[in-house]
Amino acid sequence: MLASDINIIQEISELPLNTEATSTLYAVYLKEFAQFVNLPIIYPSKEFFTDENICGFVFFTNTFRKAILAAVGSALLYHGLPGIFSSSGNYPSTMKMYKVIYNLYLLLQL
Repeated sequence: MLASDINIIQEISELPLNTEATSTLYAVYLKEFAQFVNLPIIYPSKEFFTDENICGFVFFTNTFRKAILAAVGSALLYHGLPGIFSSSGNYPSTMKMYKVIYNLYLLLQL
């Protein structure tokens, strides 16, 4: 099956705790991720979900980072890869970037 043959909304909807609305939103972010890694497809294959790609996408994308991380997390689950927060050793750059952004957010709240 080619990545372009996957019904991404259906696939994500079948994951635990995802509603159709959530799946639709995730599909938008995952399309943006595919564009970020220069792919003309909707749903990248698992080799594109590297620490460097995830970190760069979340850092350089001007949309909601929490939702993006949730969407990427669902794709990792779909591909049988470890989750971002359940295994920080697999995504050290992404975790560092997330902590920097979170600390900046806290500073801006003061």
